[in-house]
Amino acid sequence: MTTHNPTLHLRQSADALDRLLRELNTGTAAWQHTRLAATSTHELGRIAAALPAVTELLAAALHTHAGPRADTAAGALSQATTTARELAAHLHRARTHAQALR
Repeated sequence: MTTHNPTLHLRQSADALDRLLRELNTGTAAWQHTRLAATSTHELGRIAAALPAVTELLAAALHTHAGPRADTAAGALSQATTTARELAAHLHRARTHAQALR
């Protein structure tokens, strides 16, 4: 069995978020109903919940390479993992409160 390239998934996700931000900034997308904003809070929370695990796995992959640059990159990813966990926790709390608005 061959392995898949996770970069492809990350690129698609990043492209989708770039597109969303562009549309929000130009006014071609908007949350016009509270229900849609609450649902979007849930979806953003799903993204944030995956970030800590993805950054941990990426840091582990970088640790397989020797050298100070790989160590520095892995260390930065480790710090990003901590921040991503905080982000996920805040979004979970926001989702909980937003669901009450539906």
